[in-house]
Amino acid sequence: MKKNIFITMILFGVSVAYSQQDCFDKIAKQAVEIDSLEKIIRSRNDSIREYIRIRGETSKSSNDTIKQLRSDLSKLKKFIKEKETFDAQFKHQNDSIALLKNQISIKEGQIAEIKQLAVQKAIQEKENGKREALTSIVNTYKGKKFDDLIKSSGIESVQRDKQLVENTEVKQTLGDLEKYFNAEELFSKKFDINAVKNAQNQVSQINQQSELVKQPER
Repeated sequence: MKKNIFITMILFGVSVAYSQQDCFDKIAKQAVEIDSLEKIIRSRNDSIREYIRIRGETSKSSNDTIKQLRSDLSKLKKFIKEKETFDAQFKHQNDSIALLKNQISIKEGQIAEIKQLAVQKAIQEKENGKREALTSIVNTYKGKKFDDLIKSSGIESVQRDKQLVENTEVKQTLGDLEKYFNAEELFSKKFDINAVKNAQNQVSQINQQSELVKQPER
């Protein structure tokens, strides 16, 4: 009986020792696993911190980029506004230039018309003056006694007026006056029978009634 109890105690002691060893092995194994898990956790934590750092830097860079984009956008809006103002001013200036060109064109047309009217008026006045002068010349000779015309005119005025008038009657009178003055000039020179005969021939062709023609001065 004692022997059995002893064997039982020995077996119990062996069993307890075995159990303790197994427990120790499990604990050691768990410690290894825990250490491995801690390493994994630390690695994960390092990865997370690095990720957070990178995200933070990326976020900062993104914020800086956003700020820069906002600044560029503000500058672009300002430029667009200034350009719109400039375009409006440029259009206004172009409209003003077009209006001025149109006004200049109208003024030039008016000036050209005024010049044309002035030229026509000058021509008309010249023609009127010419007609008045011719009328005055015609009136100077027309209906006047030939002797009075001899006294009031001379060879130069007669020859000049003869080139101007177209009135047949006055032109004939001027022709007779020219013949008379030519003959008078010849009579006043040294006696030349041929010249005298020529002068007498000229005088005989005068159609006007005149006492002076019959008795030319020598």
